[in-house]
Amino acid sequence: MVSPDSNEDPQKAWENDVSAGPTPPDTGETYRILDPPKSWGQPAIEATFRNPIPLESAEVRATKRKALKQKSIWLLWCCNLLVFVSSVCVMTLELTASRLIGKHLGNSLYTWTSVIGVVLAGITVGNSFGGWLADRYEHSKTLSRMFLVSSVLCLSVLWLDQLMAGVNRPTSLSWPVWVLCVVGLIFFLPAASLGTISPIAASMALAQGRSTGTTVGNVYAWGAAGSIVGTFLTGFVLIDMFGTRSIIALTALTLAVLSFTVAGGQRIFRVVVVCGWLQTWAIVTLIAISTPELWAGAGEWVAEQTALFRPFDKQLDARDRLRGFGQEIGESLQGLGILLSLRDDTPGEYHDESQYSYINVGTASDMGSDVKFLRLDKLVHSYFNPRQPAELYYDYEKVYAALTELSAGQSPAPVSVVVQQFAKLEKLTTELPAEISFDPATRRLTIPANRLDLIETLTSRSADHLYWRAIEDLYLESQHPNWGGFSSAPLDALPAGVEIPADLLPTVRFDKDLQVLVCSKALDRQVASRLQQLTGDGKWRAALTELVSASRKLDTFFIGGGGYVFPRWIEHHFPASGRIDVAELDPAVRLAVERQLGLTTQSRVQTSIGDARQVIDELLARNKSLVAPVTFNAIYGDAFNDFSVPWHLTTLEFSQKVRSLLSPGGIYLVNIIDAYP
Repeated sequence: MVSPDSNEDPQKAWENDVSAGPTPPDTGETYRILDPPKSWGQPAIEATFRNPIPLESAEVRATKRKALKQKSIWLLWCCNLLVFVSSVCVMTLELTASRLIGKHLGNSLYTWTSVIGVVLAGITVGNSFGGWLADRYEHSKTLSRMFLVSSVLCLSVLWLDQLMAGVNRPTSLSWPVWVLCVVGLIFFLPAASLGTISPIAASMALAQGRSTGTTVGNVYAWGAAGSIVGTFLTGFVLIDMFGTRSIIALTALTLAVLSFTVAGGQRIFRVVVVCGWLQTWAIVTLIAISTPELWAGAGEWVAEQTALFRPFDKQLDARDRLRGFGQEIGESLQGLGILLSLRDDTPGEYHDESQYSYINVGTASDMGSDVKFLRLDKLVHSYFNPRQPAELYYDYEKVYAALTELSAGQSPAPVSVVVQQFAKLEKLTTELPAEISFDPATRRLTIPANRLDLIETLTSRSADHLYWRAIEDLYLESQHPNWGGFSSAPLDALPAGVEIPADLLPTVRFDKDLQVLVCSKALDRQVASRLQQLTGDGKWRAALTELVSASRKLDTFFIGGGGYVFPRWIEHHFPASGRIDVAELDPAVRLAVERQLGLTTQSRVQTSIGDARQVIDELLARNKSLVAPVTFNAIYGDAFNDFSVPWHLTTLEFSQKVRSLLSPGGIYLVNIIDAYP
């Protein structure tokens, strides 16, 4: 023992005293280990020795520190990845929002401003609320629940969009305010729920004891990177590949998977996600995105995969049955989606989405069963009648036609052809209108250029003109891409002396009882001309056809294709035209016109895909190297962005470039229908 007056360190004295005695056995007994002097005023200290815990070696401690450091790094990467994916989802939702509501509100500046503002407001509120949650609740549980909430709210966009589409704008609200309200009601809550992810993930990362500035900076950097990836991925790839409804469903699925993953050991919560929400997601998604074409293709795929198990003669029948069965499933799911207000794509109509617009082709019931419309976003761009492809419905198209005829009719150069001799030539060329001349000596027929009305007058002078018209109608109908393989044209009787050749009877025949000319195979121009020239006045018809070819010539350029209605009007009324050029921004629009609105590969309409300004710049660049530069008699402006002409097509510089492509006396017509609130 050491007295208080000793100079020796009491701690060392205590250690020496303990080490001097025997080592306590591992018995769990109690020993008096130190009896301090009474002057200290402390009772004796007793200790119980149990099984001693061995001290860790330096190597073991280093291994544990390394494992903890690796776990910390892994958690930091997980936090950054969660922020990255949530930012991708935010930008995907934002870009998809403008397309989704474009069908109802258009893609004007008001739409984009509202979408950007609402999403930013949602993120702002979400960041604040997420920080509040991070300070009060366990991070992993909070994250998993917020991912699930985000998934539910994201998928609800499909229903909210259809709900708001059926609400009429109150008269007390201006159009910009109404657009803002609609966008806010649909997209604010999903954006706010996604905004909570970043602060919670940042708080989780800071809990790992890393440097505050570096940790927060990395979280922000990964969030910004996710926004960049989400922007380009959605705008350049996803919308054109999958469409808006599918993208929203995939975004909701991604968030649900993250919710399940982050939950970790929360077994009950994971069961709720898998057995509750994911099943609901699957049902809603099937109803919202299924189409008859999709399920019909799935049926064909199943038939191909199981073809080896069927006899060869049964494979085709199985494919047809499975395709039909799949189509029925698709039609049923599509109808259910419309009933539940999850979609608005009318069955039987054409629907597509591209990087530029939502495309819809359907039947205009208020204009007749044969008239189809082309709608881009919420604006109907064209009406087209497959039976009368040159029919014009919009007033501005009729103005275009009148001004085109007026401009073409001002050509001073006459057009003439030599008519071959036939029996009724003298009768058909007597008492002609003053504007038409015929020289009996040379048999030269002369009319002013681009006077289709005069050619119609000359055609009607022949008694065979009704037969010629019937053949022409059959030719036009049989050239339609959706032609059903049968057409008829009324005709009281065949012209005298006309008998359809035997080799053409499988194609065209005359029914005396029904008094119709029947076509059961597609006519080409050569067969149609051959049939028309069977009449006694066939040489007169040939001369007039040649006169049309020589007379009706007009080189035209169209800024915007739309339904290609007026380009085909030019093709029909000016058959000698050398160039009918169209600059169309969206290749999906041309594809829709080819599939649904009768634009055939035989058409002389040539399309350049791209912005009209760039197409014109390329034309001007090529003209510099040509001896005879390409010019046009008429250029038509028919491009729209929502209800207005794109601003870069209205500038002085662009108009000057258009003027340099006009022929002497050419015209430039622009359709301007800007709509103001």
